[in-house]
Amino acid sequence: MTKRLLRAIRQVPTLILVLGYLFFSTALLASSNDEATNGHHDHNSHHHSDILLLLIADKLAIKKLQKAFNEVDSNSQQQHNLNEQKLRLNRSLQRLRDFSATPEGYYANLELYQQSLENRANMLVDFAQLLHTHHQQHDLGQIGQ
Repeated sequence: MTKRLLRAIRQVPTLILVLGYLFFSTALLASSNDEATNGHHDHNSHHHSDILLLLIADKLAIKKLQKAFNEVDSNSQQQHNLNEQKLRLNRSLQRLRDFSATPEGYYANLELYQQSLENRANMLVDFAQLLHTHHQQHDLGQIGQ
């Protein structure tokens, strides 16, 4: 009986390891299933937020370039500034397109969707103003040549 008890005691750590492994793998599987069913929305949520932050950063950078346009003296500096604006605007417009394409089903309720529509409209107005200023500065740069 003592030998049997000793043998059983020696097997306890192995049993604990096996049970721990099963528990861990089951928890991991359950977590991956949750991500598979809900993760798509979470990914879109993070992607949507990332695009918004990038748009805000682009908007600020373009405004800074447009302000600097009036402070530079030479035509070559103005042309470089306009080219930088153009690159940022092109990239931003693609992001704005992606940001504006967020479907109604993405939002938890109609109120959040309404707020999003207002925010998207404001962002469109901001970028329309940036484009307008860019074209005005481009025309000024053409006159100065």
